[in-house]
Amino acid sequence: FLAEKLALTGLNAKETADFIEFWEPRMHGSPYYFVTFHGNQTMNALAPLTVTPKPETTIRVLMDFTPLSKPISVEPLKLSAPARKGFTVIEWGGVIR
Repeated sequence: FLAEKLALTGLNAKETADFIEFWEPRMHGSPYYFVTFHGNQTMNALAPLTVTPKPETTIRVLMDFTPLSKPISVEPLKLSAPARKGFTVIEWGGVIR
């Protein structure tokens, strides 16, 4: 699930592997998790970012996940990513509720 969704956010294979290596061990306390992702628009509103020199492409990914005791029904997640051009900044993180 994570590898598929992270690819849709624009992370490459190495970035995805690093993300999963960090977050997957934190997802073993519950039988289920509600997982959603926030991208550039939400992240820019929550935590503005300034980088010098200015990147041509910025990809910001925040995984927001909540432990659950049983599965829930949710709308499918629609993710997209900007095309990478030139100097690219990648920021990823997560929030455990």
